[in-house]
Amino acid sequence: EMEAKYTRKMQALRDEMDLRRKTEIHELEERKNTQISELMGNHEGAFGAIKNYYNDITTKNLTLINLLKEQVEELKKKEAILEKEKADVLLQNKGLTEPLQEAQDLVAELQKKLVHYYRDKEALMNSKAHLKITQKELKDLQWEHEVLEQRFSKVR
Repeated sequence: EMEAKYTRKMQALRDEMDLRRKTEIHELEERKNTQISELMGNHEGAFGAIKNYYNDITTKNLTLINLLKEQVEELKKKEAILEKEKADVLLQNKGLTEPLQEAQDLVAELQKKLVHYYRDKEALMNSKAHLKITQKELKDLQWEHEVLEQRFSKVR
């Protein structure tokens, strides 16, 4: 009887301990599942935030890329216009260079002529002075000749 009593007590204790172990395991599993659910929720939230952050960055970068592409296209158009203007200016410059060279050649030639003119003018002035002197000498000689002829006439 005692053995049966202690066997029942032992069985009751085992059942109770088994029930307690199952309860504790169930509570542990519930806490574990709660923590897993919280972690998954936190991770989902963090993942969503990161996803939104990178989506925003991607959107901003795409907008910036499109803006920069537009600016590059505008700059290429401006460059083409400037290249055309440069070609036009170079053509005008070439058109003006030839007359400028001709004018410079003409100026050089005229300066040479001016130097010759001043030399010739000085030579002319010297010749005129020499001519005046010579004419004066001629007059003097003519006067002397006349005087001598009158003397000769008287002597005859």
